[in-house]
Amino acid sequence: MRRLTMTFVLCVALTGNAWGVDVVKQLKYCHRQVERALKGMQPYHYDMQPRNILDGQTQWNCRQRD
Repeated sequence: MRRLTMTFVLCVALTGNAWGVDVVKQLKYCHRQVERALKGMQPYHYDMQPRNILDGQTQWNCRQRD
């Protein structure tokens, strides 16, 4: 998950602020959301992969990794 976040940060940093987006604000938001999602998946099972949150649900729908 951290690799994905770091890749996103790098892409944003390289493209600059062409659309008037507050990059720092958006990255802080993304960081909070990732932390929130990880807390919601505790205890984390390394053989399971979070996929989505189904309509009307508040918990991650996880599937076993191949």
